[in-house]
This record gives sequence, C-alpha cells and structure tokens, in this order.
Amino acid sequence: NIFIYKNLPNLMDQAIIKETSYSKIGNAIKKSLEKNLVPIVISNDDELTRKLFEKEKNITIAIALKNRKDKLYYRDSGFDEVMANFAGKNNNSLGIIFDELLEAEKLEKAKILARIKQNMKIAKKRKVRIRFIFVRSDKKDSLDLYSLGLVLGMDTKTARLVSQDF
Repeated sequence: NIFIYKNLPNLMDQAIIKETSYSKIGNAIKKSLEKNLVPIVISNDDELTRKLFEKEKNITIAIALKNRKDKLYYRDSGFDEVMANFAGKNNNSLGIIFDELLEAEKLEKAKILARIKQNMKIAKKRKVRIRFIFVRSDKKDSLDLYSLGLVLGMDTKTARLVSQDF
C-alpha cells in the first residue's frame, strides 16, 4: 500500500509505504524514488525493520510503537543500538508516527512517550536523524513540534530540524 501526500511545505512529496514483505517494500521504494517522492516505510515487524535499516539507504523508517509488550527491565521500542548503527551508516532517518500518540488512551500514551524518549536517546547517541510522520491527522504547527521535541529530550538544533520538516 502506497499513500502519496502532495504539496507539503519545505519538503518533497512523500510516499508512505505499508507492506509486510521486504521485496514489496523494495519495489515500492524504487517506484517512489522514480516519481521523486520521499519514501517513508511504516513497519510493525522488528526483523523487517532491522533488515530495512541494514540494506536500504536514504529513507525514513517509522516503527509502530503502539501495542508493544514491555519487558521487565526495558521498554520494547523496536529500535536498538544495532539498528541505530545501520541507520547512521546508511543515512536513514527514524520516523515517529505522531498519529499513534494523538489517538492513544492515557496509559498507552504514557508508554508511547516513554518509547519515543528511549528511541530519541539512542538516535542522538548514534547521530540518526528523527522525523515526525503524520499519516491520518492534519499537520501540526512547527512551534508545537519544536516544543514537543524539547520536552522529550532533544537538543535545540535537532528539535529545530524536526519542526522545520513541516
């Protein structure tokens, strides 16, 4: 499934890709790049996410943070040091699906915020770019995104870059 979003300010048009097999995702990425679209892959599967970070270059990979089971001593955020190393080498970005945060109930929202914070910490350590992804909801004000980034632990430069994407 490829969803195309046009006329985004400060960005090229985006192709949001939701597939479950690596071969279909690879074909969708090639098609979107041929059409001058920015490929954004949304993944629910950790093994597929690791493979994408390992093999693909210059794309944004968003990890679904909703409905994950946390372990006893750490949060299962779907992003770890190994993936961060691959993302840094291949110039990939980590996407945060903002709609999950907006649509979640109170307890689930707190868990998602904690997972986002953990992912930001790992991404900052490995110098991986972070982007907010909007799938269903309207775009938010850049000042709101800047403020959210600061609250979640981003430095001012990174928060400014994330907020300027939209």
